[in-house]
Amino acid sequence: MNLSVLQNVICINIVIRIWSGMRRIKKEDLMDAAGQLPPDELVTLGSKRLMSPKNLAPFQTIRVRVERYMRAIGTKFLGGWAIPKSRSTEVEHFLNQTKAQFDDLVQEFLTNYHANINEWVSQFHEWENVIRNAVPEEDEIKRRFSFSWQGYEVQASQSVATEGLVEEIADLPNRVLDDIQAWAEESWEKTFSNKNEITRKSLRPLRRMEQKLRGMAFLDPMLYPLANLLREALNVPDEEKIEGEVLRKIMNVLFILCSKKRMEKFAEQAISNPNHNPLGWDQYTMPLDENDSHGPKEEPPPIVPLASTPNEENEEEVVDSQEPKEEPPPYTPSAEDDNKDRFKAAIASGWF
Repeated sequence: MNLSVLQNVICINIVIRIWSGMRRIKKEDLMDAAGQLPPDELVTLGSKRLMSPKNLAPFQTIRVRVERYMRAIGTKFLGGWAIPKSRSTEVEHFLNQTKAQFDDLVQEFLTNYHANINEWVSQFHEWENVIRNAVPEEDEIKRRFSFSWQGYEVQASQSVATEGLVEEIADLPNRVLDDIQAWAEESWEKTFSNKNEITRKSLRPLRRMEQKLRGMAFLDPMLYPLANLLREALNVPDEEKIEGEVLRKIMNVLFILCSKKRMEKFAEQAISNPNHNPLGWDQYTMPLDENDSHGPKEEPPPIVPLASTPNEENEEEVVDSQEPKEEPPPYTPSAEDDNKDRFKAAIASGWF
């Protein structure tokens, strides 16, 4: 793949550190127990808890939120995230806002620090010394929490080999498809499985998938037909309840998105056939390969022609409405670009 795609990429590195609320068990801790083993709530895997895990849960919630947000926009790259440059301002706003919330939580946590420890000790009176002797000072605890991020652009070196970087870039479209497949499978299991009707709110993940595919489509032209497929399927009546033929068409789209093989096959047909209609359900067929095990594990209501349709506690761990059609960043492949012919075909087919 041509290194020029890096012109459209911003790399984001995010580091979130959260105190585990634990300390290692020492030999004398067990001796104090007079031969009795400490309860599981207090001790786990050679460590002792100094407060209830619920006191640290809000920090873990932020970590998960950041992970999901970044995966909804970009994909993993060079130990961080690759996002489209066109969405960098949006991502910057989110990360700054989330960091402020994280910092507020830290201050609140420190304010209630000793009260939370006292509450925990009250549940384990016989182990009070074991807990209190291991409690760190507030200043030490404050250093155990951090939220930082950096945004940067990547350029190929002129003095060292770039084969490794080229391989990383070439794999980006595959990672995007992997993300979409996992997301579609999760959406099916949580929202669509065994349902005869859904609400418009249930379409939000699909709208975000469409935005992600369109935003990252500069990486590979096959992502455009998939984005357009979602856009057309999400063009539903302005009603709260979605059911019947409209719902089955959306399920058909999920059927395609639940497998990388089906996504690739659909995109190739869409690009190679200028008259291809993404929602021409009566003409379009997508047979399953015998070895294709991806996709929903249950069959949805039948529809022609498709027969079936279609998720820690280490204080040093690092975290990792239908929108108007957005024009992708311009991309002009060079003569050496492996995707040259596919871009020409995509342009000719009208998918841009």
